[in-house]
Amino acid sequence: MRLVWIFVVVTRARQRTPGRVRAGVECRTPFTTRQRRQWCVLQISVRYVHPDQVDSLREWFRQLETTRRAEALATLIDETVTHEQAILVTETDPPMLVYAMEVADPVQSRRSADSGKHSIDAEHRAITRAAVAGAPEQEVILDLLVGNDDR
Repeated sequence: MRLVWIFVVVTRARQRTPGRVRAGVECRTPFTTRQRRQWCVLQISVRYVHPDQVDSLREWFRQLETTRRAEALATLIDETVTHEQAILVTETDPPMLVYAMEVADPVQSRRSADSGKHSIDAEHRAITRAAVAGAPEQEVILDLLVGNDDR
């Protein structure tokens, strides 16, 4: 059995939703300029996956990386997402999905995802909701942020 480590710099203002950790990280292009730095929010979600849904989840993410890549990238731009990554951990029972997004504007991201502008968003929600089997109990065991000495 492999031990999976996920390192995240977490701010004091992180969201307290189970299964999700938010942290401040500096954004990369296209949402920054040389004159103005913008800070992104790193959103991480850890969810159990129904074992019978692992193959459909893999197939969906394969499509996002290949045949539907242009659609997926268009939604990321509208949602101010600069990086999105999904990791499937199959050596646990049940399997787990670790989902990470670097977001410049979390409010705009949610608004855009819920707008229905991109049909792929509704498909993504339906497929992931069918696959998800709840969230494991989680504990933040390290909370450090460079330049955040206000404690």
